[in-house]
Amino acid sequence: MKILFYLSLFLFTFSAFSCDVDLCTRTSGAYKAFIKTYRDKEGYFENRTFFIKQNGKIIFSEVSFDQYAFGDATEDHKKYLIKDLNNNGIPDLVTTTYTGGSRCCYILNIYELGPVLTRIFSIETNHHGYEIQDINHDGFFEILYRDPVLGCEGSELYHCPTSASGLVIFEWTKNGYKISSRLMKKNPLRDYASAIYNNGMFDVNFIQYMADMSYSGNIDLAFKKVEAIWPKNHASFLEFKKKFISILNSGSYWNEFQSSI
Repeated sequence: MKILFYLSLFLFTFSAFSCDVDLCTRTSGAYKAFIKTYRDKEGYFENRTFFIKQNGKIIFSEVSFDQYAFGDATEDHKKYLIKDLNNNGIPDLVTTTYTGGSRCCYILNIYELGPVLTRIFSIETNHHGYEIQDINHDGFFEILYRDPVLGCEGSELYHCPTSASGLVIFEWTKNGYKISSRLMKKNPLRDYASAIYNNGMFDVNFIQYMADMSYSGNIDLAFKKVEAIWPKNHASFLEFKKKFISILNSGSYWNEFQSSI
């Protein structure tokens, strides 16, 4: 069972934020969640406010100059807004905020609608969006997120913009959602490391290969393969390796993944 949450600027601008009654209000038991758009006297947008009521009383509100939506803003949004994601018998509310900008940003929040409202997960997913998927069909839903640390942040290695990213998987544990090295680790991928550079810069397919190998627990093997075919007229391989690892270390999730494998 798969819930796709890859979001696009077009969908958010022209679909989710038209904000009709059905799309902007969600109820579950004693809870009611809704989004209100406020405008000035001339009708210009001022802000949107996200509210959660419990037994008719507002218990949470958040004002934003950004844009809110429940779920994924696709035609299937009605199916995926309130669901028990961590298999504890308590419904969870999924919300997404779009903050605007050419390469930014979607913020995923998951609220557990129990006796006490609890935010059980929050992540800023940049421009890549996210998926919620029960990967191993055990009744617990994982959150899949593509870490963009190898995107423009590493542009000194290659042309920017690029969509190169590493897949990070969060799974539910007794301590909440945590990075899952056991689900991220995979067998080595097919080798397309030979496409090392283009016009003096590293090819995006090569960087994506390095990202895929790294985030699946195969970074040492990737470096070994690349060193074997490293062009003699290019910059030092050791300098590339040092810079690549430095960029990974600057991200939010690489060190946690590495320490758990």
